[in-house]
Amino acid sequence: MEPADKGPIVRNKAHFFGSYEYEREPQTLTFSSRWPSFNISQGFKREELKALGRLDYELSRQTHLSVRYSKTDATQRPAARGWADCRCT
Repeated sequence: MEPADKGPIVRNKAHFFGSYEYEREPQTLTFSSRWPSFNISQGFKREELKALGRLDYELSRQTHLSVRYSKTDATQRPAARGWADCRCT
């Protein structure tokens, strides 16, 4: 999901831009060994959040003010079931 918006606040003086991105990706980590009873798969869920904001303002022809905000947050956690019951051969 990646919504974004931009536009003027005051024509030819102040503008804004903002965006938001959210990503969720399931992953599986598999442990393999020569002993079948130790072969298991662990499910993980990776989530990533990105947010960006910017405000530009023209104080005069020679002077501009710009403010930016940026945030990135990434987490990786075990799947809701915990250890998966999958036995890999």
